[in-house]
Amino acid sequence: MASMDVVRNELKRISEESARLKKKGNKEDSTIQNLNTKLLRAKAKLEAASDNEGKATSIASSLLLSLEQLTNEAEESE
Repeated sequence: MASMDVVRNELKRISEESARLKKKGNKEDSTIQNLNTKLLRAKAKLEAASDNEGKATSIASSLLLSLEQLTNEAEESE
């Protein structure tokens, strides 16, 4: 009987340890998903900022060219 009790106790301990490890694994999976979501959001923001920077650079170049043209026209009209 004592050996059966030892086996039962060991089986119970193994079951509890297995459940604990599974719960820990689920928590880690959740953390990974959360970090992945944050990373994807940050990537989208970075891409949007990069696109906006490109547009701003293009607009600034266009404005600079227009200013140069207006300056040249003003000098020619004098």
